[in-house]
Amino acid sequence: MASASAQSRANALNQKIEAQAGLVLEDIERNYVRKIGRESFACAVKCYDKAGTSGPQEALEQCARNCQVPYQQSASLMQNVRKSPNS
Repeated sequence: MASASAQSRANALNQKIEAQAGLVLEDIERNYVRKIGRESFACAVKCYDKAGTSGPQEALEQCARNCQVPYQQSASLMQNVRKSPNS
């Protein structure tokens, strides 16, 4: 069994690692996931521009849904990582 001193150091180290992991996840979200989100919305705007006033509604909706896939996947991945017991 570990001594109280060793347990205390291990707990402190674990807290430090968790804090650093949180900072890394924040950085990923700010610098990558948000960029993907912006690109997804810009793509959707292009779908509306392309469809104009005469394009079929189904094609417009499919185009906009396809644009959102990368953002949805990255946001879902980030959510799963945050839920992970190892993060």
